[in-house]
Amino acid sequence: MEGIVLFLAAAAFTMLNGANDGGTLVAVGLTVRGISPIVAVVGLALAVAIVPVLIGTRVATTLTSRLVSLDGDAGRLALLTAVVSAVVVTAGLSWRGLPTSLTLALVGGIAGVGWGYALPVSWPFIGLVLLLAAVLGLIVEGSVSLVIGILVLVREAVVSLAVLALAAAGARRIDVQWAGKAGTLALMFGLPGLLFAAHSKGVVHGVLSVSAWGFTIAGLGLGYYAAVTYLPLARRALREGRA
Repeated sequence: MEGIVLFLAAAAFTMLNGANDGGTLVAVGLTVRGISPIVAVVGLALAVAIVPVLIGTRVATTLTSRLVSLDGDAGRLALLTAVVSAVVVTAGLSWRGLPTSLTLALVGGIAGVGWGYALPVSWPFIGLVLLLAAVLGLIVEGSVSLVIGILVLVREAVVSLAVLALAAAGARRIDVQWAGKAGTLALMFGLPGLLFAAHSKGVVHGVLSVSAWGFTIAGLGLGYYAAVTYLPLARRALREGRA
């Protein structure tokens, strides 16, 4: 019975993902002259089938292991709850004609049920995923300048690549520093604040602009300060991991 429920949930998630993200990708493909709708749909279907074989399933593995530890019966039930929640939320928003992201809904669902089921939740990694999604969206929307966006993305890219390199070299795990946590939290206030400020007027615009820029500058400062403090910690972790 459990297998049937999981299959139905996965099928619903796949269908909704095709309608939500797949429709956008097909629409982009149709902007190329000479591509018919059937060719665009077939091409997308082939890409969905072939790309995981060629490149791998790291994204799916990240969602099921790095965000929350989903081992055991409690983990399977939590994942099922997260998938169903993401499907319901995304379907409801799509039906109302509101913009939504199935991926972010799933990330939120996994984090929420992981917390509710008292499973180990990687809040720093979840914050990183949400922050990167917010930055890219706000750059495209125009509320965040390209310079600010690049500063945020470069810092996160460097830290993420360093973590992967240290793990590959056998270093022990490094705990997230308070400055990094505080910087991410500040940016999660500052960047949405810039969005609200860009679409407000008068006194509200002034208050939001000042507070949003304050949070954003503080977040960037703390983030880069944390990156510098990781250097001696990384050397120590590498020595101890190889010892």
